[in-house]
Amino acid sequence: MDPISPVMLGVVIILIAAKIGGELARKFNQPAVLGELMVGIFLGNTVFFTGWGFSEFLQENPFLDYMGRFGALILLCRVGIETDVAAMMESRVSAFFVAVAGVIAPCVLGYPITLYLLPDIHPHTRLIIITALCATSVGITTRVFEDLGKLQMPEARIVLGAAIFDDVLGLLILSVVTSVITTGSFALGSMFNIAVYAAVFLSIAAVVSLKFTHVIGEYISRFHAEGMKMVFAVSTCFLLAYIADGIGLAPIVGAFAAGLILRDIKVKDFQGHEHEMDEMIRPAYLVFVPMFFITMGAQVRLEAFLDKSTVLLAVGISVAAVLGKLVAGLFARGKNLNRLCIGVAMIPRGEVGLIFASMGLSLGVLDDTTYSALVIMIMFTTLITPSLLKRTLYTPEEFRTYEREAARYEI
Repeated sequence: MDPISPVMLGVVIILIAAKIGGELARKFNQPAVLGELMVGIFLGNTVFFTGWGFSEFLQENPFLDYMGRFGALILLCRVGIETDVAAMMESRVSAFFVAVAGVIAPCVLGYPITLYLLPDIHPHTRLIIITALCATSVGITTRVFEDLGKLQMPEARIVLGAAIFDDVLGLLILSVVTSVITTGSFALGSMFNIAVYAAVFLSIAAVVSLKFTHVIGEYISRFHAEGMKMVFAVSTCFLLAYIADGIGLAPIVGAFAAGLILRDIKVKDFQGHEHEMDEMIRPAYLVFVPMFFITMGAQVRLEAFLDKSTVLLAVGISVAAVLGKLVAGLFARGKNLNRLCIGVAMIPRGEVGLIFASMGLSLGVLDDTTYSALVIMIMFTTLITPSLLKRTLYTPEEFRTYEREAARYEI
């Protein structure tokens, strides 16, 4: 048998399972990422459920692992493409305060919880757990505001700006933490240099996004080789990820910076029709990103939850994750703002939190207990946010009316 044959079968199973999981999640009005994670958890624990050995293949095959890592880069590039730097600046003061509080508060709450529940874990493991608590998934919150027709309200603009600042701050922190873990040193000079490199790297990407995208788009449109536009988008993502790794940053920082650059680039096809780079990178997104979610879900060990310490850790960090973002909402600047709504909208960790957890896994600082607890926290915060956010946007009577209309039209 050709050695690649089992890998091909594995890819087929993963992609089909991811789409089934995503479709089931949407039927229950949940983000597709939750369905893909759940399917990944099932496939990664087939021995636990059925005795079938596919889980070992899924967890240990290096080719599938590499494809999942490519998916992480494409995912962060897509997050960058969805990051509107100009819109972020409109509510920059309030959004910045909310974002900073949304990073600090979960850390302040999470540190004593991990210290109490896991007093003997390595400091690097504690760092990764706390870093993952800082994340916010802007995509899930945006979808809820959009579905309810509330994207133009001040709270929505503040949340979207804060989530973008949160992503940038989180990536800066993750770069510093990654450097500390890989070098084994807490040297302040080195940490400062990494933070400066990351800030400069992202700032250059933001400036290019605001000033030079039109010129880049016109230049790329001159090439008529088939697939040139898609190759340009994917290559930009991987090239900047490579450069970021080369200067000591996490590769996902480079992928995010690539997304910032690609966001406003528009290219023309042979017929003169205009296309955005989000459209160009979508084929790679549809293939690689589900593989990332499935392979990350597969790393969760259900038998770990037979241990009381795993359950307690999952509950503890989930409480810190929720309360930390609710506290952040209190720092919104402005009159007559629904600060509870802002805090709730910042709760979901979603795909961004999973990226942080995957970095901890790849660095070898998370074991079955800590990684499984982190994934449960990510899933819990992602699951509860849509319903809670709807309740904060309506009075009780308005919410009951909304539910009746939703049931009537199957919203």
